[in-house]
Amino acid sequence: MKYSIDTCALLDGWQRYYPKDVFPGLWKNLAGLIRNGGLCASEEVKFELAKKMMPSMPGGINLMIYMCHWMIRFSASFRRF
Repeated sequence: MKYSIDTCALLDGWQRYYPKDVFPGLWKNLAGLIRNGGLCASEEVKFELAKKMMPSMPGGINLMIYMCHWMIRFSASFRRF
């Protein structure tokens, strides 16, 4: 089964509901889903993430580093819908 994810799920999940330091398994499992082709996002998500990631956000620097790495590593998962 394939899933699609949006910007809010990633940003709100990281900042408010499922921070990586508290829920590391969730983010590891998301990476696994992406790696296996089970999770994708529209190209717009990539653009929104790039625009919204700011150092002043809660966990901002860590989020920027993680999401930039994530976007580069899994760039094939961003699709034009």
